Amino acid sequence: MQNNSPSSGITQHLSLMAQHPSPCLLGQVQQSIQLKHFSLKTEKSYIDYIRDFILFHYSGTLKE
Repeated sequence: MQNNSPSSGITQHLSLMAQHPSPCLLGQVQQSIQLKHFSLKTEKSYIDYIRDFILFHYSGTLKE
């Protein structure tokens, strides 16, 4: 007997993510946004904001 509840699909997706973890923060954020079915424009905005934040605050420490 198969469980067709919405939470079973999310549980299966999370277990697949755990087996194949994304190597970077932005990849993890992208997977989470896609899991929540946000629009593509929202996904791009979030990714761009996080990238800009990291570059602005850590650009000096990344060069060292």
